[in-house]
Amino acid sequence: MWQVDLKRRAEQFAMTVNSGITKTQDCPLPGKRFSIYSAAVDLRTTTPGIRTNSPYLRLLNLAQDVTSQKRRVDLTEVAASGSSNSVSEARLNLQVWSLENVP
Repeated sequence: MWQVDLKRRAEQFAMTVNSGITKTQDCPLPGKRFSIYSAAVDLRTTTPGIRTNSPYLRLLNLAQDVTSQKRRVDLTEVAASGSSNSVSEARLNLQVWSLENVP
């Protein structure tokens, strides 16, 4: 399931995932619909020495990793704060689309 995969990917970059609501949208294919899952990915500064990549680089790497998947992923919001050295905290809001059979 995509939520488990996204959580695993985010943990590789020392981030947390909070799943949100699911909504559906009609699909022109008979017997199919789109399910749209929302998720917020939060990044916080880790204890020095735990990760070698900066928070900014981890944020970029996760965004690239998630958006290179074969399914549609919409990035609906990006918020980041920090100093000239790096991002200290950030949030990515995503919508992941999945084609499903109508029950």
